[in-house]
Amino acid sequence: MNSKKEMEPRMELQKGFTLVEILVVLGIIGVITTLLLPNVLSSGEKAKRKTTTIQLAKISNAINEFYSDCDQLPEDLDNLLDDPGPDICESWGPDSYVKEKELMDPWKGDIIFERTGSKFILKSLGADGVEGGEDFDEDIEFE
Repeated sequence: MNSKKEMEPRMELQKGFTLVEILVVLGIIGVITTLLLPNVLSSGEKAKRKTTTIQLAKISNAINEFYSDCDQLPEDLDNLLDDPGPDICESWGPDSYVKEKELMDPWKGDIIFERTGSKFILKSLGADGVEGGEDFDEDIEFE
């Protein structure tokens, strides 16, 4: 006589995942990543451009403070970091007007300072670090 156990189909416990299941999950993750990655990257670049605009405004305020203390525009942005001496400014400081790291944009490029008579322009060359450009590579100016 056969025992009851022998008559029932054997059901083995499945442990782990099959190769097909793993490939399906990886495929789904790949599709989701492909769809979301451009949005994530563009939002990072938008944030850098916004940060640069705020940074240029802050440097502009520092230049205006320098002007009010020294009765002239700085020769260059280094005059905002270190005392340029009594020939340029007798009442400089006592602390610097900006921090050195604030004179670099989020792409690690230098902020450009151009004097035009009694006015000035601050500029970042954008993501590509080259004059001109479009989209995220476009220069950012503050007058």
